[in-house]
Amino acid sequence: MWKWSSKYVYVIIAALTTLGIAVTFVVAYVYQFPVNYLQLDDASLADYLQALYYPTHARYPPWTIGLCLGYILHRTHGRQLTLTTSSILSGWVGSNICMIGAVLGLTPFQQSDYVYGRLESSLYHAVFRAGWSVGVAWIIFACDAGYG
Repeated sequence: MWKWSSKYVYVIIAALTTLGIAVTFVVAYVYQFPVNYLQLDDASLADYLQALYYPTHARYPPWTIGLCLGYILHRTHGRQLTLTTSSILSGWVGSNICMIGAVLGLTPFQQSDYVYGRLESSLYHAVFRAGWSVGVAWIIFACDAGYG
């Protein structure tokens, strides 16, 4: 992969990540899985685990994000990166937003007065793993570049 043109690698990784997010969204939408899986009965929990928790399609967007980070780290190995202050600040703020959103995004779904929303539940299922991964990827990249 490191022998390919960078633009092709980034396009392929972005397409695979987007596809994984879209497939996860569709599965969550079709099966109408709530975000708070603790509310499910045993049969529905088994369906949730088989359709959305264990399968590769739900797990590979974070993997592709890590793959992209590894590719970037490989391409920049041994070089001193100079980032602007606004880039560094944007990266840290974005990382925190992604990670806090992944964790605290559960809060509305866990309220006793919450009414199931198919679209919002499916969106959360689709993006929370990728959001967390983007946040972790920035932390690794920033620390490797000396901005951690």
